[in-house]
Amino acid sequence: MKIIFTSQFRDSSGYASAARSYLEAIDSVIDKYNYDFKILSISLETNSKISSKHEELITKYEISLGDIDKYIAEDYLLIWHQPTGMILFGDQSLSKDVKWVAFRKLLDNATKNINMTVWESDSVPDLWTSIHRRYKTLSTIVPCAWNQEIFSKKGIRSHLLPHVITDNIVDPVEIKNFPINLDDRFVIFSMSQWIQRKGFDALVRAYSMEFNNQNDTLLVVKTYINAMKLGNINFSEQSKIIHKSIIDIKSGIYKAGKQASAPIVPICNILPYENISWLYDKSDVFALATRGEGFGLTISEAIMHEKPVVVPDYGGHMEYLEKDNPLLFKGHLHPYVGDPTYDYDMNWYEPDIIDLRKKLRHSYNLWKENKEKLTAIGKQAKEHITKSGFDLHSIGHKFFDIIKEETKSSFNTPKQAISSLSLNKDKIMYLKDLHKGEDCYILTCGPSLGNYSKEFLKEKLKDKTVLAVKQAYNYTPEVVDYHFFNANNFQVYEYSDPKPVVITNSAESELACAHSIWTSDQEYDIFTFIKDDKDFQKSICKALNFDDWTFDKTLLRPWGPGMMTEVVIFFAIHLGFKNIYTIGWDLEKEGETKSHHFYKDTDLIRRADVMKPNETKLNIEMTKHLHKWLKSKGINLFVASEDSYVHNTIPRRLLK
Repeated sequence: MKIIFTSQFRDSSGYASAARSYLEAIDSVIDKYNYDFKILSISLETNSKISSKHEELITKYEISLGDIDKYIAEDYLLIWHQPTGMILFGDQSLSKDVKWVAFRKLLDNATKNINMTVWESDSVPDLWTSIHRRYKTLSTIVPCAWNQEIFSKKGIRSHLLPHVITDNIVDPVEIKNFPINLDDRFVIFSMSQWIQRKGFDALVRAYSMEFNNQNDTLLVVKTYINAMKLGNINFSEQSKIIHKSIIDIKSGIYKAGKQASAPIVPICNILPYENISWLYDKSDVFALATRGEGFGLTISEAIMHEKPVVVPDYGGHMEYLEKDNPLLFKGHLHPYVGDPTYDYDMNWYEPDIIDLRKKLRHSYNLWKENKEKLTAIGKQAKEHITKSGFDLHSIGHKFFDIIKEETKSSFNTPKQAISSLSLNKDKIMYLKDLHKGEDCYILTCGPSLGNYSKEFLKEKLKDKTVLAVKQAYNYTPEVVDYHFFNANNFQVYEYSDPKPVVITNSAESELACAHSIWTSDQEYDIFTFIKDDKDFQKSICKALNFDDWTFDKTLLRPWGPGMMTEVVIFFAIHLGFKNIYTIGWDLEKEGETKSHHFYKDTDLIRRADVMKPNETKLNIEMTKHLHKWLKSKGINLFVASEDSYVHNTIPRRLLK
């Protein structure tokens, strides 16, 4: 089985650092597994400084862009390691980047795909769930049990694969011309991106309040605002913004009428790891007032440098921290604000500044009175990690355990078979003539569906192939094999095993429908797009050009109006059925402008438009031509109701 792993292997972000560690873990055990393993390195940053060792490892597995087309011609599993929503950013900002184009080609053509990602609140964005549904993502791989739980609640299978934490500490190299001597001060080191979630505002406040006017302390903040390819703000400008932010925060902190003056040194740049190791080496504690972490790589790095950590008692970093760590501070859940990538219905962990001050003071007192005890806290935290299975070999084997589980290919139903395919066209082509020569029964939402009892239909259709349109599924869900719905008169459908193949159609984009109309609660397998929506002259009831719209000619759908002639009948043809029986396909009498259904029209999302005055007449006449066209293809069409308004040339065959 081919496996390709895409990530920001050469960038400097947390995702990039995690990706390189995962690659090291994979490399450490890959000789035990029989997989064709490749990587694609995409990049979002303009500045990155990776070691020659990492560059050599990346080059070892990197796929040639010239081989992408040959690669995708066969089956493969794609693991895309990035925030799920980054697809939208990449499509907007990197559309001409050759590596991004290669990634999109790999995602669009993958036999199976898994999203390796991380999240920092107690709920996943609905948009992420919509994207997973759009790309038929099988599962996620996340670095902590907390993330695994929140992704699973959204209905997607989730695997736990912690980030690698190793004792791979490089020899520190001093930062030249550092402005302050660090040897005779209590040094608090903090490092992360300068964003609200990382809580630097809370850390600066707590530190400034607790150590105001003390000359033997120092807060060193290694940070940056953005290293991505935006091209409009360099590190020099970012440094000015960060300096001003710190000044603004401190300007609101007073003691006896005077502003706080505790010293802070911000460093805004991308540094080689040996310089970062030097900062760890020179610090006495590491502190991060983060409001949310999926794992907290800088926290784990600090611990591997044997530094005590002053961090919240909630989040992904608790995966590798002992609960009785004496420097953990408290907080409380609070709605996310100030960041458009999060919703206010999601919660972060707001730091308790009073308790954070206490923990900073406690660590300072230990430094002042008993440095050995302070050092022992860091050593104990490191010892705990090294015994907990975060090493390269353990993570490498766990990675391939997930691969083995996800590459099992036992498909007993059409639903299971197409779940392994990513593209709508591949799924539709797989279903071609799957029921060649068989009979099918199409349940639709007209009043006459209610003429048959649920019990009768369950018994009559239990061994038949059944297609159901919209709410007709709810009438006898036990017998439905294929379910169809669109963006009108919608409700969320819940499927029980064995689940049907679910087909949708709309004149709006799939992502827009999945996110804004169907919501993340609605599952589906195939999306079909309607071309020329609302151009009545091009509607199929006017043009009568049925032969142009078979699935072997186009995946686009005509405007009916009505699902039966947009997608359902064409799907029945594509599946190969010989005889088509419709139940509840009533249409409306000539001149009617309102649809009538077997169910009560309550609790529906986005009701269908009122019909045009001549629409029913055209649809009735269209069914005569549809029947004639189907006959020319050797397909028989029947209506199982005496109350239907479909053209009287279509024979009635009541179920007995």
